[in-house]
Amino acid sequence: MIRTNRNALDNPAIDAMYEHPDYEQISAETAEEVMQQGLVYWLSDLRRRRKFTQKKIAEELHISQPAVCQMLKKPTSVGTLWRLATAMGGSLDITITVDGETRSLLFGYSTVNLHEKRMQELSQE
Repeated sequence: MIRTNRNALDNPAIDAMYEHPDYEQISAETAEEVMQQGLVYWLSDLRRRRKFTQKKIAEELHISQPAVCQMLKKPTSVGTLWRLATAMGGSLDITITVDGETRSLLFGYSTVNLHEKRMQELSQE
């Protein structure tokens, strides 16, 4: 017979965790780390299934292969995710839904429009 705690919340260790003065910060950092690990996993999975090498992505982005490696290890911004998605021939769509209303966080810009805008900026440098 497996014994289980009648109520997992009646656990002094869990109570201590919630009462810790840095609980909110630790919780936020943990959530961020879990999200980051998920992004890394899915980016790697997409890249491998579509047979995109880091070298090929680097060529598409006009950066070095080690820079792509770093981007894939820690995609820290929406811009990085967008660049990786477009380099693999994809797009990035980020939406937020509140009370049934959904809004694009990319402000209606299509991937093509963003890419064209960036290329124009680069040509003016």
